[in-house]
Amino acid sequence: MKIRGATAVLALALFAVCGGIASAQTVSFSDSNGTQWQVIDNSASASDPNGAFTHNTPVSGGWSLLNYGNNSGAFDNSYSASSAATSTANPFNATYTFYNVPAGTYNVAFDWGKYPGLCTAVHYGLTFNGTSVASPVTVDQKDNSPATTGPGPTINDQSANGGNNVAFYTAWKNVVLATSGTLAITINADGLASGGQVSTDAAAIQQVVPGQPTATGTATPSSGLTVGQAVQVTVTATPCKNLTISSVTLDASQLGVADSVTMNPAGGNVFTCTVTVGAGTVYGTQTMVATVTDGAGLKCQAEIPVVLPAPASYKTPDADLAAWRSNRFGMFVHWGPVTLTGLEISYSRANTNPQCPNHGPTSATVYDNLYTQFNPTSFDAAQWVAAAKAAGMQYIVLVAKHCDGFLLWDSKASAYNIMNSPFHRDVCGELAAAAHAAGMKIGWYFSPMDWKDTRFRNAGNADFIKTMQAELRELLTNYGKIDILWFDTDGYSNVYDVANTYAMCRTLQPDIVINNRLDMGSMTDYYAQAIGSWADYSTPEQSIGAFNNQQPWETCMTLGTQWAWKPNDTIKSVQQSLNNLLQCAGGDGNLLYNLGPQSSGAFEQRYIDTVTGMGDWLALYGESVYGTRGGPYLPGSSFSSTRKGNAIYLHLMPPQSHVTFQSPGASILSASVLTGGSVAVSQTRLLQFGGSQKVRILY
Repeated sequence: MKIRGATAVLALALFAVCGGIASAQTVSFSDSNGTQWQVIDNSASASDPNGAFTHNTPVSGGWSLLNYGNNSGAFDNSYSASSAATSTANPFNATYTFYNVPAGTYNVAFDWGKYPGLCTAVHYGLTFNGTSVASPVTVDQKDNSPATTGPGPTINDQSANGGNNVAFYTAWKNVVLATSGTLAITINADGLASGGQVSTDAAAIQQVVPGQPTATGTATPSSGLTVGQAVQVTVTATPCKNLTISSVTLDASQLGVADSVTMNPAGGNVFTCTVTVGAGTVYGTQTMVATVTDGAGLKCQAEIPVVLPAPASYKTPDADLAAWRSNRFGMFVHWGPVTLTGLEISYSRANTNPQCPNHGPTSATVYDNLYTQFNPTSFDAAQWVAAAKAAGMQYIVLVAKHCDGFLLWDSKASAYNIMNSPFHRDVCGELAAAAHAAGMKIGWYFSPMDWKDTRFRNAGNADFIKTMQAELRELLTNYGKIDILWFDTDGYSNVYDVANTYAMCRTLQPDIVINNRLDMGSMTDYYAQAIGSWADYSTPEQSIGAFNNQQPWETCMTLGTQWAWKPNDTIKSVQQSLNNLLQCAGGDGNLLYNLGPQSSGAFEQRYIDTVTGMGDWLALYGESVYGTRGGPYLPGSSFSSTRKGNAIYLHLMPPQSHVTFQSPGASILSASVLTGGSVAVSQTRLLQFGGSQKVRILY
């Protein structure tokens, strides 16, 4: 049974049987409910029992019973013969017959016309078990002329009623059949002009089941829920007419229950089940949805609200955060269909939402359809991971979704994703698998903004948040352990259901390290770089963060001049890149260095050469970077320092050859040059500086 609104639709088509044709045969087929229907088909033969009639081929651009009088839509599941029954006989007679029609209420319609010339009158009627059915008749010209409604069953076909070459739809609405039997449509034309003909194309009946089932639902308990708690759900359904309730299913995905739950009958029309709040729950006021289906296939839904209060705060465990800080160096990857243009990701898209900041040169129509050409056949996740390892990078953060809304994974939450591109491969899945296999930490950049989605920051924002959280749930559920979650901000209003979004992420990946940008709701917040009660670290952008050994931080910076790949871009040298890393480490921060792959999926070789040069240096002297803390001296343009245990590492930036600094407050036991050569250290008490000690290192 097909469902459209409150109407269950059963559609059949019958080929016309014209007067005087003796070859008509009876064939039968089963509809979707298993009911046997018989069809009279004037073109049937022993070798082709269905003849021109193909009941499995829907009419395209055909007539619509559900929107009668409007010639714009196709009637769902209506079927037509592949050629019309045509006669120049005078009079013309044809019959559509529906056998074994069950008792019920039906709409009945057929399609006919005359070409060309006039006839005195066209008569049509509807009979049930041989008795005329008295019901309103609607006639509508196919050329979208206003419909004519009258008692029927005759329309006088004069020039005022359409002239030559006129086609009509005729329908009887709400025909009530008290018993089962035979329903027949008849048509005949009198006084057909010389050279004229009348044809019939198709007929259908539509079963009407008035009303819909209704349902209400409750949850016990319904508030104060926590992960792991059992919740009993009860749904009371009321079917329409004398139908029964055939099934009730529950969608509890907002409570972290992945699969639909079939509810159990508990007597009468009451159904129950018990669900357990899972780790993928979305905190705050959420809704479970029960879907009730009755015996006619009609559905209704009951919404069941529950409340899961988010914790006041939740930080990454100290050990996991310390491990992330000790890694010091990671790879950032901005990539997507925009690389086909060589322009910046998201910001090159023209604005379609005044609540968003982008005003790029690429029209939204062009930008939003770049994915249809995106086929990066050179993408190799293992090669990306190998490049990161060769660079001495300890983790990778992939832009899984930027502000343009395009997703690099196989998503059920949004169709605007990589699986609907010609590439048709799950980039996130492949990269996560390659990283896990190589022992590389993996993280996702995720934009809570979506400048393409018209609901975002507008009247539909509540629905948008549900989609956004569903996307996050996929990223944090489908790809094993995820080490890092990197949110972004556009400096506009924060409408992300922050606490509940954080809490969902924390329950899905308890050890994950999360940056601070989900909290930001203005450019003031962006520049302040505060760390909220749910976040772990701050994120200065395109500049070295200030020394801070009290709060974790990470500079994100591009190797070139924009985040997405840019043709012939100017990129930083190995020495510049090392200076950036060492100044970050000396300030007690990390460096997330961005490389943008080309549209092919491969990195430019000069990008690889630069970061591999960094890796070569780190392979020799990485002990002065990995696992260290910044200081004790403030970094500057001439040198930076890191420390580990009782060792202090000084990094002199070329062309610097010597440095003067304050004593660490203890005797210097030894000094050496990791890069080779000798070092001279003098330790002198300088009374004029209040007894403080300074050390001069020469090499």
